[in-house]
Amino acid sequence: MSEPFYIARVIAALDAAGHDDDLLPAAVELAGRLQAEIAGLFIEDENLLRLWASPAVRHVTLGAVRDLPSTEQIEAELRALAAQAEAALAAAATRHGVPWSFRVVRGRPKLELHESTKTKDLVVVGRSRSLAGMPLQLASALQEAARDLPLSTLHLLRQTTLARPIALIRPGSPLADRALAAALRLAGGPAPELDVLLIGDTTDPAPQKTEIASRLKALGARARVRVMSMPSLDELSRALATADGDVLVAAADIPLFRDRDDLSMLLERTRLPVLIVRG
Repeated sequence: MSEPFYIARVIAALDAAGHDDDLLPAAVELAGRLQAEIAGLFIEDENLLRLWASPAVRHVTLGAVRDLPSTEQIEAELRALAAQAEAALAAAATRHGVPWSFRVVRGRPKLELHESTKTKDLVVVGRSRSLAGMPLQLASALQEAARDLPLSTLHLLRQTTLARPIALIRPGSPLADRALAAALRLAGGPAPELDVLLIGDTTDPAPQKTEIASRLKALGARARVRVMSMPSLDELSRALATADGDVLVAAADIPLFRDRDDLSMLLERTRLPVLIVRG
């Protein structure tokens, strides 16, 4: 590949709504595959704490909820969650021989995530979970913040290995080579295997398919290449449902991903973790 996919740190981003048990093992595995460090970042959302402390919220009862926790109890649970996450990260990183670190910060998730990441980082975010004692499941602000980062981001939907990537690229695009390089890094080994979905934008996609297959073969990879001509969200979801892979590695300049709502819907529909590769 003309542009290798180099990552110095994998950032496992956590908050009260995104303390997913599946996130840390997957993030550590990803760091190991990329030969990168793993850094846990737990963000105590100051907006959540301010909201919970407000008189308006304290006087609202939803359903049969009684004895709502105090702000002090919520803060104590956040500390407990952070401590549990640090212990889990330390154990997983030690098992895999991956250098690790862990930080707890308080602030606005979007700002803290932006300020805590660097150019060669990759951010991992997970699903939303309920914070004990709160009447609603929170949407993780980190999920939204991660979509605005100029960095590659793994959106993790379930625990899985990341060994069999499906690369989704548009031939000739600025990020095509980078996404293919990322997929090869995840596949690993002397003869990596991967599926490649080409978003074709020509009347005759055969030359594009042949070129990509030849380039990957020259690198020792065994690739299965298919062409889709500007698929809709439904068409792409169906193609991924029949693909044999563990993780979707998608270039961020795929036309479908320019719409934040389409990306959100794909994340909801697919069974696969989605690694969005950016510059």
